[in-house]
Amino acid sequence: GIQCYCDSGYSGGDCSVPNTPAPSNFTEEFTNDPTKLLWSKIVGFTLGTACGTLSSGQGAVFNKGGLRTAETADLDTINADEIIFSIVIGSSSTASTTCRRSTSTGNSVLVQYSTDASITWTTITTYSQYSYTLQRVTVMIPTP
Repeated sequence: GIQCYCDSGYSGGDCSVPNTPAPSNFTEEFTNDPTKLLWSKIVGFTLGTACGTLSSGQGAVFNKGGLRTAETADLDTINADEIIFSIVIGSSSTASTTCRRSTSTGNSVLVQYSTDASITWTTITTYSQYSYTLQRVTVMIPTP
């Protein structure tokens, strides 16, 4: 018969059982470099308060050129209903040198999820690049 080999960290007949259960939640204060335990990919940023203090401590300021993304490590959202985070996108001031306004289209922030190891993504909501006001956001997680 055919024998399947699971990716590292998974087992079971269809390779869908993680060897270590994924967390159902996490908190990131960005006091140090983001940990690989919480993020599978986070690029194009510096840590700081260039756009103000969001809730406490520093934030991830996505101010570098090229791809800018923050992708969490796998989360078990079976018993979760929402994602809560703080966000501010740029500044309405043209004089600000630390928190610049977006000057090009396509710099909106997409909140997306994947159920197939980042192969395909579904957008839950989009935040306009012109959303300058600090917001504490609650996004409902769609039910499967």
